[in-house]
Amino acid sequence: MMVMAVVIVLLVVLTVGGGIARRVLRRRRWVRRLERAEKGVAAAVADGRIASLTGEALLQHLEGLRRVAGGGEV
Repeated sequence: MMVMAVVIVLLVVLTVGGGIARRVLRRRRWVRRLERAEKGVAAAVADGRIASLTGEALLQHLEGLRRVAGGGEV
């Protein structure tokens, strides 16, 4: 009976821990993608492939998305 209780508690802990770990990993991956996009837009503005105003607007939007992904304010 005691072994059954330990197994149930262990399964619950692993399930909850897995859910939390999954969220954290997704958030980190999203932040990395946004950072790469920011670098790409900055490089495109520097090369002249994107107009300066358009690039600045994109960078501001990506910064807002990164703050939301990082758990910061909107």
